[in-house]
Amino acid sequence: MTVPSIPDDERAELAEALAWEIWHRAADVAGVDPYADRTTLAGDQARAAALAELARAETAAAEATRIAVAAARWAAQHGADYAELAAAAGLNSRQAARRRWPGLAELAERARTAGRRRP
Repeated sequence: MTVPSIPDDERAELAEALAWEIWHRAADVAGVDPYADRTTLAGDQARAAALAELARAETAAAEATRIAVAAARWAAQHGADYAELAAAAGLNSRQAARRRWPGLAELAERARTAGRRRP
């Protein structure tokens, strides 16, 4: 099965939406206007906003990793092999996918075997 790559415009839109959400939540916590020019922030206000943004960005990164792990496992449970997982994740090899998500080959093989046994 060929896995379509994410078009550049969709990738950019997703990145922009994520950055917007993270910044707006951080600005709210720091008590700053999310639409104001960041260069106008200084001192404690700038530090608070930057730290709030960092905390939310790290949380989003951890959650994205959790989602990716769950999606890889789900794909394997439905027969996706490491080559397909690598392609979907933008990795350069099936070995890279195997290092990132070890233990999924058995799930994929069971799914493919079960699919061959169905009438």
